[in-house]
Amino acid sequence: QSNIEEFERQGIEFIERHWKWVVVLVWLVMCGWFIFQKWSEIRFFGLPDTDDNMRVMQVRALLHGQGWYDLRNYRMNPPWGANIHWSRLVDLPIAGLILALRPFLGGAGAERWAVAIAPLLPYLLLLFSLAITARRLIAPLAYPLALIAIFLAGSTNGMFMPERIDHHNWQLALLALSMASIADPKRIRGGLILGISSALSLAIGLEMIIYLALAGAAMVLFWVDDAEEAERLRAYALSLSGGIAFSFLVFASYDNSGPVCDALSPVYVSDALLGSALMYGLAWLSPGEWRRRLALAIGAGVVIAGFHASVWPQCLQKPEHISPEAQRLWMSYVKEARPVYRHGWRIATLIAALPVTGAIGWAVLAWLRRRDRDLLRRIVAVALPGIVASLLLLWQTRTGPAAQMMAAVGAAALAWILWPIFWHSRYPWLRVGGAVVALLVAIGAAVPA
Repeated sequence: QSNIEEFERQGIEFIERHWKWVVVLVWLVMCGWFIFQKWSEIRFFGLPDTDDNMRVMQVRALLHGQGWYDLRNYRMNPPWGANIHWSRLVDLPIAGLILALRPFLGGAGAERWAVAIAPLLPYLLLLFSLAITARRLIAPLAYPLALIAIFLAGSTNGMFMPERIDHHNWQLALLALSMASIADPKRIRGGLILGISSALSLAIGLEMIIYLALAGAAMVLFWVDDAEEAERLRAYALSLSGGIAFSFLVFASYDNSGPVCDALSPVYVSDALLGSALMYGLAWLSPGEWRRRLALAIGAGVVIAGFHASVWPQCLQKPEHISPEAQRLWMSYVKEARPVYRHGWRIATLIAALPVTGAIGWAVLAWLRRRDRDLLRRIVAVALPGIVASLLLLWQTRTGPAAQMMAAVGAAALAWILWPIFWHSRYPWLRVGGAVVALLVAIGAAVPA
């Protein structure tokens, strides 16, 4: 018995002390599993989606001399080409892998393995971000539960599979980093990382703009609740404005220099710069009474909303500007654009199981930490974007990957809370069986099983 307890103690100590190496090991195992699953697609260059094929053509054009700021695809709508509202940021790792592998594998082999490896790179950032968030908000030893939860997140993992070189994987990874920065108890570091990760995500695309806007609102509300959060708000405002300006100057295409609504353009650059200036002003003023801080925050929000509505009224509707005919004949038939309840109960439960258990976990964790005001603020701020993504499943299923990813830490919290209830039982069968059942239910594993 003493030997078993000593082995258990050493194992727990290793997991806690060497958590970074544990995350790297899990990443390597997951990479091997993903490559095994997609070996046939890797071998035959089976890109799964039209967007992935477009990305390959964009990278090939870059390597063959097309201009850095020229993101038109001239194979479409010749001779003028079609404007692709993407950025070069996601092209860089793919192009770098092709150039690095070409001397060893040849042109075709380099492309084959570049598109296999590229989606696995942001997965490491995702796993580290989830582990850090769990350690900061739940307990230092809770991060393995978050890694188990993300393993069961089928919609999220589908974005990181080999050959899936569309930009959503980097956006998800940067969103996970944003959540980790909100959870950071060190205010300046958390604000700086949130601003940079938000700017890079917007440089890639606008799919995460709702969650990033909620993160920005959380920074302001932190300051409303506690004037000492001014340094976090100030750091966030500076890094966001600098990151947005840098991303627009370096990664935006010629076409995006106009007031387009579905990519980083002068529309969102001006919004971000104005918002950053106002947030910096709020942090600089920082009146002592919270009611005055709240009034100033509301006033700043009204100014930003009024500016956007008056200067860029064309961007108040859907950013894609799809015609009614295209909506009726095409978009309404796209699976990811349908609500989750229109996919049948099997698919719906697979998508929604983890977000539902994650929301429950966040609620329980917030209740248990309600006396720690600083920690409670960070828990609620990290939980809210994930809950919003889960509710948006009733609008479009495309929010599923983000909803599952952001629910992983909440599900880990629920497992962390339920596990000891059974594990400390005096009956061995209840200790083992009950703990396993609690783990399965808490992280939504029962549905995929």
